[in-house]
Amino acid sequence: MDLGLAQKVIVLIGRCSPLAEAFISELKNEGANVVFGCIEHKATDILNTGTIVVPCDISSEKANEVINKAIETYGRLDAIVSWLPPLSLEPIDEMEDKNWLESWNPVIGLVRVYKHAIPYMQKQKWGRLIYLGTTSVKEVKSSQSEIGTVIEPGILGLQKTLSGELGPHGILVNSILVEQDVVTTYQNKRKDIDEVAALITFLVSTRSSYINGVTITLDGGKITTLF
Repeated sequence: MDLGLAQKVIVLIGRCSPLAEAFISELKNEGANVVFGCIEHKATDILNTGTIVVPCDISSEKANEVINKAIETYGRLDAIVSWLPPLSLEPIDEMEDKNWLESWNPVIGLVRVYKHAIPYMQKQKWGRLIYLGTTSVKEVKSSQSEIGTVIEPGILGLQKTLSGELGPHGILVNSILVEQDVVTTYQNKRKDIDEVAALITFLVSTRSSYINGVTITLDGGKITTLF
């Protein structure tokens, strides 16, 4: 199946991990150009793939540098796929106010990136914004981050709102929820990761033209909620 990704420019923003490597492999196999905004860790394994790697401080205005690099290098921007760093697991009675406030910085950074990138997509009347979150949004457990259960629903709300605003401009906005360790681990859960990468590759492709404003759960059926 030709996904129509040849020469498309895809920006990834997230931690360097087997997940990022799987995304890049899938996208490169389809002929896409990838610019990776690497959060927190060195992308030494990815440098050999021909991918442009840009250090990305998602909590600051410098996060826009990854978008600038994509435009400067390729002259266009077709999709952004983002997954944010893990949040604190401290219980609420131990969490200081400043930690709550600082936890919102990556979200504000993502909003900055979107504000910077969307005009380019509107100009070409085509684009994709994909957020990769965790299933804690749908089924909260006592072992999960209390900050995460507050912040992630807000990001999903942003994605849903943008899907309505940007859909008429040919920009589709969707979210995917996976188990926490798929996003945060540096160990290779190959089966899970490969399937997430394949789904995201489809969602940023030209073959996906009517999927907009949805949140897809990819967890092997472990979540017991209906929605």
